[in-house]
Amino acid sequence: MTFKKDDINTIDEAKGYSNYHGGVLKPEEKAIFDSSLLKSNGPLDKTLLQDTAQLLNNCKKAEASLKTEQSNDILSNNGNQLLIALMEQRRNNSISYQLINTIKNGED
Repeated sequence: MTFKKDDINTIDEAKGYSNYHGGVLKPEEKAIFDSSLLKSNGPLDKTLLQDTAQLLNNCKKAEASLKTEQSNDILSNNGNQLLIALMEQRRNNSISYQLINTIKNGED
C-alpha cells in the first residue's frame, strides 16, 4: 500500500493508519499526534495533521533506506528527494518537524 496523507483527517486516523512506511506506528510515534501543537488555535488543524503524518512517513523511509544510501558514493534520486523534503521542514522549523524531532530525541 502507498502512503496518502489525504486519507488522514483525524488524530485517531493518523494513529491507526496502516500505510506508513514499515506499517503501523509504534506507541512513541503515535504519541506525536497527542501534542497540543496540533490544536494550537483551537480546533484540530487538519493540514498540519496531514503534514505531520507525511513528515513522519518520510522519516520512517529515511531510516529504512539509510544503510543503502550510506553505501553509495552519491545519493540516489529517491534519497536526494527525501533529503530535500526533510531538510525543508528542518530549515523552516515547522511544527511538524518540532513534533517529530521531540519524539525522535526522546523528549516529552
